Amino acid sequence: MKGLSEQEWAAFVCPIREETDRKPTVFIRMLRSLGQLLWILLLAVFSMVGVMTVYRLHDVERFFVRHEYRLRGAAIQHSTRVRRDFARWLRRLLEPLGQFLSIFSYLRATRSAPPGARVPLRTVIFVVFKKLLYPLGRLVVTILNIAAPAAGVWFLIITIQNSFRDSYGLQVFYNGALVGNVRSESQYNEALRRMNERMIDGGPRDAGTASFSVIRTDQYTDPETMANRMIQHSGLDLFEGYGLYVDGDFLGALEDCTLLLDDLSARLDAAKTGALAESISFNRRFSLQAGFYPTASKTETERIISRFNTQLAAEKTYTVQEGDTPIGIASLNGITVDELTRLNPDILTSLFVGDQVTIAHSVPYLRILSRRAEVTTEDIPFTTETSVDEDELMGYYKVEVEGENGKRRVTSMVTYLDDEPIESEMIDSEVLTDPLPRQIIVGGRRPAASTTSGYDTTNDILEGLGGETYIWPVDGGRIYMPIWGYYGHTGNDISNIPAGTTIRAAASGVVIYSGYTTWGYGRHIIIQHPNGTQTLYAHNSANYVSVGDEVAQGQAIGAVGMTGNATGNHCHFEIRQNGQYLDARQFIGSVCPR
Repeated sequence: MKGLSEQEWAAFVCPIREETDRKPTVFIRMLRSLGQLLWILLLAVFSMVGVMTVYRLHDVERFFVRHEYRLRGAAIQHSTRVRRDFARWLRRLLEPLGQFLSIFSYLRATRSAPPGARVPLRTVIFVVFKKLLYPLGRLVVTILNIAAPAAGVWFLIITIQNSFRDSYGLQVFYNGALVGNVRSESQYNEALRRMNERMIDGGPRDAGTASFSVIRTDQYTDPETMANRMIQHSGLDLFEGYGLYVDGDFLGALEDCTLLLDDLSARLDAAKTGALAESISFNRRFSLQAGFYPTASKTETERIISRFNTQLAAEKTYTVQEGDTPIGIASLNGITVDELTRLNPDILTSLFVGDQVTIAHSVPYLRILSRRAEVTTEDIPFTTETSVDEDELMGYYKVEVEGENGKRRVTSMVTYLDDEPIESEMIDSEVLTDPLPRQIIVGGRRPAASTTSGYDTTNDILEGLGGETYIWPVDGGRIYMPIWGYYGHTGNDISNIPAGTTIRAAASGVVIYSGYTTWGYGRHIIIQHPNGTQTLYAHNSANYVSVGDEVAQGQAIGAVGMTGNATGNHCHFEIRQNGQYLDARQFIGSVCPR
């Protein structure tokens, strides 16, 4: 698609700019300033009138209060005069009617007179006309008194309406023909842009001009209509058709859009699944605009459809779920294992839940957006109820009642891009079964002081931890290497346990890390607890939880191993508070109490 050259663009824009930058612009500013000044003066006058009116009303109120009795007596005293004046006014009002009725009495008298005493016809006509002249005159005056103010009010309303309907704008001429009216130069530039984007070969033959004028608000032309008119007067070979716009970009003009609409409809129909409340659309916004287009912009429907089938350079990824394998991921996304391995060289040796796996480096130009309701059954996590047994050592715990998750039916509106879910919004939830709380007993007796352990037996740290109770985190074992047993050793090593022994959460909380490093901790887990502390479990052979999981005290979270910097199977256990490493033996003891 070829646009306008700089010379042609200047030829279009400059005539408008030159004219609008001279007197019209200054005149508009003067009119606006004058209008603002008049508006301020009117507001000031109305404000003063309102203030004076309120002031005068207060004066009237005070006058009536002060002269209430005098006015009442005067009203009674002068009631006779008031009645007399009213009767005089009523007689005056009815006088024209009486004169009009007297005409009938006069006519009856002239007709009933003897033949010799009858009044001549000319005299009768003259007298009747004279008697009618006065009431008719009074009637005309009365009508004028009523009609003149009404006509003035009507004229004022029409004048105000016309003043609001008129505004100052630009009349645009193209190749000598009037193509429309615009409020500002920016609207003309928009029409010019729309015309220019339709040009694939060739271009305008003459520059546009504009003149400043008073234009009614209902006489302005929208940019699309003006673009059509400019093309009609451009002198180019034209045809009447439909311009195809995708996301606002002009792709070409079609004589007949039936085949294109049929193809798009077929694509949408093929994507339908019949799901509940399903809606199907494209990922791009289409627009067909009827109008005149240069013959050089004509495009075949097959060419447009072939463009819809092209691929765009983009990366498509898949989020690894629990239980996924490379073969399963490849099969799910319709690619081979070799292609998956080529895109992700380390996938066969390193694959963890939450990882982003690349499954394509290109996506279709035209993709399907579908939104449908889906009903799923979800677990409602059970809570843990903890009771403290002061006769048992800290670190001891016993499960009295195993917890059970509840069930709920969830209805969600899920949005898919092709077959990939990109958004989910829950719209309804129904509890099927309530969760059964887990009940455990933990030890509350602090371990006795040891001359070999070297840890403090006071309770200041325990109080500083908000009274949180921690349990022994491994099924068995004892602490053989204490904290700071060697340089940089920030936790206690629980050893004398075989590989695969269950590791449990020392306290309830949220998993903030679950991953693997080839050095240091190896495969490890970090849990954030409500009291602000964190616990760490390192050198695991397996992690059973993921980041974001809520875990209960005593819940199995991993298995003992020797990953990372470890020489034997053990669990490196840490309690952290505000960046400080605490001696866990002060809270769980040195030996498994169960």
